[in-house]
Amino acid sequence: MILGEPLRPQIQAQAVTGAQPGLRDIRLVNDSDVDANLPSRVVLAGGCGLADAINGYGLAQRDEGLVLERLQPGLLHGHHQQTIGWMRCAAGSGDIHVQP
Repeated sequence: MILGEPLRPQIQAQAVTGAQPGLRDIRLVNDSDVDANLPSRVVLAGGCGLADAINGYGLAQRDEGLVLERLQPGLLHGHHQQTIGWMRCAAGSGDIHVQP
């Protein structure tokens, strides 16, 4: 607890410009002060046609589109980030969503 408030892990998925033109890396970011379990799924934007997963995640095609699914348990330490894949999406295709 800090100042009477419980510490809560907060993991977000971010798409950042990758090394290749048109590709974006998918990163999990934990900006909180505590370690957090890696999310079980990260749903990619609807306009993403190509993607791949790394670092304990696998790529799957589901009803909602392309999804990165956790293959093994793990933690993301507080104030750390981890790249879990890449994607190529149409411009303005939407957001990516973390599912616990």
